[in-house]
Amino acid sequence: MNKYFNFLWLFFRILKEFQTPSKKITRKLFNFFFSFKKKIKSDQMIAVYDLNTNAITYNFAEFLVLCNNEAREKKFHHFKLIFINKNYDSVSFRYLKNKTYYLEDDKYGQNKRIHNIIIPLISLVGKKCLGYEFLNSIHELNKNLSLYYIYPNYYNGFFKPTHDIEYLHNLESISHISLKATNESITIINEFFKKNKIDKKNIITITIRQQKYDQARNSNLSSWIKFTKFLILNNFQVLVIPDTENINSLDALLNTKNIFKEAAKDLNLRMALYQESFFNYFTSGGPSALCYLNYQAKYCVFNHGPISDSIVNTKNAFNHLEKDKNYKFIKGKFQSLKWEKDDFKNLLKSYNEFFDNKIQI
Repeated sequence: MNKYFNFLWLFFRILKEFQTPSKKITRKLFNFFFSFKKKIKSDQMIAVYDLNTNAITYNFAEFLVLCNNEAREKKFHHFKLIFINKNYDSVSFRYLKNKTYYLEDDKYGQNKRIHNIIIPLISLVGKKCLGYEFLNSIHELNKNLSLYYIYPNYYNGFFKPTHDIEYLHNLESISHISLKATNESITIINEFFKKNKIDKKNIITITIRQQKYDQARNSNLSSWIKFTKFLILNNFQVLVIPDTENINSLDALLNTKNIFKEAAKDLNLRMALYQESFFNYFTSGGPSALCYLNYQAKYCVFNHGPISDSIVNTKNAFNHLEKDKNYKFIKGKFQSLKWEKDDFKNLLKSYNEFFDNKIQI
């Protein structure tokens, strides 16, 4: 049965839209309604990341940058993170969940992502974040919520807005609010370079996506393998990071010295590698956020725009962006989000765009 004629699905979807507005018209309606609400004056900021309405993946990196921005604009020196635990037993989750994403091991797989992605990302915002708590409800704080400035604005347990990704994309600069590698991880990665006699001014990283979910966004593996060998022939030191969920997939395709599995296992090490390397290549996927949300990094991301048959990279997801244009805050010569496919011809074109020793294509 078509889900739109499933009245239970329709009921929970409408309820979700009023609790967590995703459509422009609903957002405008709530913004108008809350504009009459008295502004809270507080010297404490709480940032709420509700795992029932937000993705348990690298989208959290965008949330953290917006937390930094909100704290800076509202002149808060610090903020505290509150995570609202995902309720896998709720009726609304059972009816609305994306069944191609949430498999039988829902809870175990998502908890792994919290441990491997969400928690390590917090360290990338520096000292602004005072710490974090996991709660089943915002009301478990056992404190008067009116004493706090809460971000996203007006989150109260029933109304559960998410961060405004369009607002982030239209920021003019993120230089004062961007993510950055920790000093400890930079020390570790530079020791790795020294031990292995790697000149970081000559390092190009390639991050591979190979997942069962939304396979339309996966890397064109044959093109990237061919491009890796091309870069090596042109005297670059290439480190390829396999997909964390398919970590041994490149073993038979590349020399092991060019496969850097450690970065696939450790997010802080991954961030330091991206920040310290000469250049970084991606296809559309979560880890690329560690570069485009770090103003110091140099990178090129392919398949950034709408992709045919993609669950995530839909036309609707990119309708606020101009085709083939970067986000407003991306202005560096060596920073690019490309809507082009990651075929070998386009990879070679990017080589000529970013590197000095040009080749004939």
